[in-house]
Amino acid sequence: MRLTIRRVLVGAVSLLSTVAAAQGSTPRVIPFKLSTSLPPATKHEFSFGLRNATFDAGSGQAQDTPPEGLDVRLMPGIGGMVFLSPLGAAFSAGLALQVSRFLLLGEVLGGGASGLYTLFAGGAAGLYIGDGRNVPYALAGLGIITVGNGDDRGHSAVVFSGEFGGAFFRSRERRGQIWLGARVFVPLATTLATGETVYGGVPSIPVLSINLRFWL
Repeated sequence: MRLTIRRVLVGAVSLLSTVAAAQGSTPRVIPFKLSTSLPPATKHEFSFGLRNATFDAGSGQAQDTPPEGLDVRLMPGIGGMVFLSPLGAAFSAGLALQVSRFLLLGEVLGGGASGLYTLFAGGAAGLYIGDGRNVPYALAGLGIITVGNGDDRGHSAVVFSGEFGGAFFRSRERRGQIWLGARVFVPLATTLATGETVYGGVPSIPVLSINLRFWL
């Protein structure tokens, strides 16, 4: 009997020791490595064809860029010209108003050939044929031209003028441009010099000129 009780007590103590050892033991930690490296980002490029568009941060949408405003400028200028019929040369001074493509021009010139003179004052309107730096232009206007030799022998005429040429080095960012063109004069009404019935020795009204102008 004593032997049985002793065996039971020894078994109980052994069981308690096993449980206590199990509870007091340090749990085994399995190492786990967390990789923080990310795969390289893939670069994507997109083209939406918004060359003339801006981005509205408030609405998050692209909107069309408004057209450029009017290019208005007042341009003083000087120039030179050669008359081809009859032959002669002259210098000119003028003032041009440019409103984008449209032009208004006032001009005076003086010159002539040996012993003769030619004077002109007039205005014209026209336009640039295009918006680039180097474009054609066209002008049409009216003026008064006088030719003579300073000896009361000469005549004046109201003339229609038409001109076509090229405008070079135009820019919205800076001033200055150069015009090179050809102009024709068509007399609409002529007058005789005082006391004269013929134009002996006096040149006729110029018909054609080549013009070079520098505008500021």
